Amino acid sequence: MSWVCGSAKCSSLNAKDLFEEKANDLGLQVRLELPDFDPAEEADSLKNSVDIIRWYQHFIYVKLIRAVQGKLEETSEDFEEF
Repeated sequence: MSWVCGSAKCSSLNAKDLFEEKANDLGLQVRLELPDFDPAEEADSLKNSVDIIRWYQHFIYVKLIRAVQGKLEETSEDFEEF
């Protein structure tokens, strides 16, 4: 599976679909018994990444809101000068 989201296919998938597809890919790789590949390690890395995003998602939201509000206030002050 390609994890690049430039195609129409990717834009129609939600996070659940992407995780299910990745789980299927990892399951296939386990069944194929590929050398030099540890699907458990890849799954653990993916889980850690998701945990980090979930932890910071609220902070990201707050920072975005503050940035937008700051920009709006800055623009408002520019108009008040006229």
